Amino acid sequence: MYKYFTICLLLCVSGSLSAQSYAFSVDTETYIDRDGGLLLSGTSNWGNDYDLGFDIPLGFAFSFFGRSIDTLYFYERGLYTVPQPAGDIYTGDIMIPNVADLADRSPAVDGDSRSPITYHLVGDAPARIGIIEWENVGYENDIYTNNSSTEYTNYQVWLHEEDGTIEIHYGQSSAGVIAGLEETEPGVLMVKDYYENPATDSIGWAEIFYLKGDAESPLWGEIATVEALDTVEYVLTSNPLSGAVYRFTATETTALFGPADHLTPCEVFPNPTGGRLELRLPGELSSRIIRIGVFDAAGHQVRDRENVAGDIDLTGLPGGLYHLRLMTDSGQSLVARVVKR
Repeated sequence: MYKYFTICLLLCVSGSLSAQSYAFSVDTETYIDRDGGLLLSGTSNWGNDYDLGFDIPLGFAFSFFGRSIDTLYFYERGLYTVPQPAGDIYTGDIMIPNVADLADRSPAVDGDSRSPITYHLVGDAPARIGIIEWENVGYENDIYTNNSSTEYTNYQVWLHEEDGTIEIHYGQSSAGVIAGLEETEPGVLMVKDYYENPATDSIGWAEIFYLKGDAESPLWGEIATVEALDTVEYVLTSNPLSGAVYRFTATETTALFGPADHLTPCEVFPNPTGGRLELRLPGELSSRIIRIGVFDAAGHQVRDRENVAGDIDLTGLPGGLYHLRLMTDSGQSLVARVVKR
């Protein structure tokens, strides 16, 4: 597993699930290297420094998982919707366009960069496109194990202002999977409401979507539970061919709740459950829950209970994924995801 998800706890989240999801498709289009643009990664070799921490001002409002943003933040290979806190709790959405350990291909640490990361704003409002380009980037394990850089990749992330579509355009790449070396497989992850608390070594999320398998026709799937993390191989067998386009089209689903402001960890078990589910809420919240709603995956409410004392019974419901909404006497909402066997 990659370091994002090495330690995981099941979480309840204070706030919501977005009304926006994504449909996946594959297309082809001639890959065009971008000249100029805003240099994000600097002029010197950035090595394997995933904590570059640069900001990407998009120049327009972009809808990501249903939230309007005008800036993305790059670190740890991913594109984040909020700045990285200094050792504090992180909550936000993430897109990781390549889970592989990438690095600058420059021969010397102090040399000029051969692997620039740039941002380009093209088109006119209201149909502008923000393009983030990784040019001629290598693989950390190839560079530091073989003392050379044979493997490489080129790709771009396109963000469409008009409809929130996200595209990954692939240019020339080597195989991308190096025999005998780990963490060189490419892959794509999109994470809604990612939660990380370094103080407690806890990590969680509301939703994770991923690509896996054959790069020409990859599987677009969802990791529904924490338990499933260790059984999912969310990588591709090779880099996509030059000209391949992976398109993630924003779709509207039934809105369950409004936007989330923060995440509150709590225990929900057993999950998956055969029927009865126990909630262990932090602090005084356990005595302040006045209503619990249960929604199916389509957003339809299937249960509604008042005056609940810490547990829920899903007996009689079909197997599948359910969303729980807990309301306190002060109007605070908590939500959780549960798999019914």
